[in-house]
Amino acid sequence: MILSLRSINLSLDYGFFWPLIAFSLSIFISYLCYPVIIRVSKMKKLMAKPNHRSVHKVRTPNLGGIGIFLAINLIITFLGNYFKDDTLFSVLGATTLLFFLGLIDDLIDLKAKQKVLWQVITAIAIILMTGVRIENLYGLFGIYELYYPVSIAITVFIYILFINSYNLIDGVDGLAGSYAITITSFFGVFFFFNGNDSMFFLCLSLVGSLISFLIFNFSKKEKIFMGDTGSMVVGFLLSYFAVSFLSVNFNPEFLIQNDKAPVFVLALFSFPLIDTLRVFALRMMKRKSPFTADKTHIHHVLLKRGFKHWKISTLVSIYSFMVVLGVFAFNELPINKLIIFLFFLWAISVAVVQNLYLKNKLKKKSKSKEKKILTSEKPEVKTIRLRDMA
Repeated sequence: MILSLRSINLSLDYGFFWPLIAFSLSIFISYLCYPVIIRVSKMKKLMAKPNHRSVHKVRTPNLGGIGIFLAINLIITFLGNYFKDDTLFSVLGATTLLFFLGLIDDLIDLKAKQKVLWQVITAIAIILMTGVRIENLYGLFGIYELYYPVSIAITVFIYILFINSYNLIDGVDGLAGSYAITITSFFGVFFFFNGNDSMFFLCLSLVGSLISFLIFNFSKKEKIFMGDTGSMVVGFLLSYFAVSFLSVNFNPEFLIQNDKAPVFVLALFSFPLIDTLRVFALRMMKRKSPFTADKTHIHHVLLKRGFKHWKISTLVSIYSFMVVLGVFAFNELPINKLIIFLFFLWAISVAVVQNLYLKNKLKKKSKSKEKKILTSEKPEVKTIRLRDMA
């Protein structure tokens, strides 16, 4: 049998019961938090103001990350001891640090350099506290085991890259939340079948809090955004899942093995990575800073093509699943051939998006020309005064 299912004992002695409780509680706790957060945000006017790159026209509460953080925090605090895994409390410390970093950024707007500095500090701290780092690339680009300093540097780079690329896709309702659920579900399934109960527990907690967040994120009357408070915490947890995925020993009977893990991680993060690399390239081609905010992200392109927010979120989740499925279909290839196949999928994706982007620009230019023609052809209206008629 290719994949042997772990026997599930429904008694309280087995890990099935507590993860189920964690999942239910994360939904319940976060669901109770959001109405309070929305009400306080409106009372204290702690809301996101629409600007030149916003897709919303009204001031909206943007502290949704508080609900996500509180749910995960409380669940780890009260149920984490059951799994006898000290790394959970190290993760809690790291998420707390990034939570306050995101909260400050939502309230007073921090500079990019300040945020990256604290992300680097948090990444180094979690590596040193847990020992979870990328130690081997399994032959990717001819690289195998990594020297300790190189291992630390690459792991920190992955944290910074994944956290910030995830933050950049948070531009339309449901996108960041639904994408995170899709990716976390993959990691959750893997950690369950691989026997990593505490990580499975953490994945369920995150998915539960994101499900209730999406209910309010899509709401018209009680809408709330994730904000940097949420994207920092969720982006960090996704990065931690990825690094853990690359550092654990895989179950020999699992469908994926260690030697292909780096490619699967890149496949899972395809959408935010493609979006980030593409917008950075476009900005530098225009001789602008890659960190200059604009409306060239993939979700902006799709919005201009008439896609609704929920359709964009659904499309991105399906795309992420299909990319991973495509890589899995060619899982027997050597790792460097498999990464070439993944890059080929990325190239096709970028070509499709860029085609839509150029069509949007041409459409905008044609509308501008039509407006100028209509203005120039407008007949001159002469005003005739009564005294001129006398």
